[in-house]
Amino acid sequence: VWKKTSEGSYSPNHAERTSILQTTSTTWTQALRLTTDDLEAGDYRVGWFALGRNSAAQGDWRVQVQIDDAIQVIDPDNGGYAGREEKDGGNNQRTPFTGFRYCTLTCGVHTIDLDLSQDGNGTAYLYHAVLEIWRAS
Repeated sequence: VWKKTSEGSYSPNHAERTSILQTTSTTWTQALRLTTDDLEAGDYRVGWFALGRNSAAQGDWRVQVQIDDAIQVIDPDNGGYAGREEKDGGNNQRTPFTGFRYCTLTCGVHTIDLDLSQDGNGTAYLYHAVLEIWRAS
């Protein structure tokens, strides 16, 4: 249950990317990094949003979210997200992807990354990305 207990515990850590990132690489490219405040140990809700496309018809763009370069929050190779270009690779065929996952974190500063890669033919484009982390009350 999420409830506002005070201004300090309610405000999320937040990062946003609005500049376009493009890659033809099939290895992960860091698109956005959120470095948290010094957090208390506990349960957190990690949320993400990505808007992307691939330039090739039926090409894939992939997004992964990781904590501290080690904890896979969402991983396309294991049930995560891969966005497929639906028609002809046109630049108006942007596909949104959003979600969240609950994670238990140790105390301290953490990094949360949203990474992009291309899979198959074409160029993967990321137009907008957001990361947020909230502490459970």
